[in-house]
Amino acid sequence: MSVSDAITQRVETKLSQPDSKKKDDDSGKAMGGKTSRSIFVHNWLRTSHVAITGMVYSGPITHYWYQILECIVTVENRVLGLACRLLFDSIIFSPVTITGYFTVRTFLERKGLVALRDKLQTKLKPALFAAWSFWPPVNIFNFSLVPLQFRVLYSNIMALVWTGYLSFVNQKKESKRSD
Repeated sequence: MSVSDAITQRVETKLSQPDSKKKDDDSGKAMGGKTSRSIFVHNWLRTSHVAITGMVYSGPITHYWYQILECIVTVENRVLGLACRLLFDSIIFSPVTITGYFTVRTFLERKGLVALRDKLQTKLKPALFAAWSFWPPVNIFNFSLVPLQFRVLYSNIMALVWTGYLSFVNQKKESKRSD
């Protein structure tokens, strides 16, 4: 999870920089021939929060979820079983894990219940809709072709992208406040 945050921080820095065409225009000349460019400074505290969240919450809950899901869904028809797993994953697992992610991150950031409530009110719904777009195709492959003992590994690989997104969403409002 921390790798995805490190990548996300780099992407955020790149996206916040002016276009390369703008760097070469007259504004650079006004600064003595030098162009302004953001210098990347890694936020290690943020990355440690993402790593801790993964170790104490996201990793364990994902590990046990796949085992529980196999016990819950006992349908012998492969297509129906896949549909049930996707439905349960979307309806039960996504809201629980996203809420938990934002909760753990908020407490690691030493913010209180009011901040958590505000974060959930503003960020949970968009994150859920994003999860419902991202995870079903990932899980169709996972639930239909990946053996049970490798599902968490596959899910963790795919979570590099997802966690980067969640880290970006979690940080988004704080970045606006600091402006």
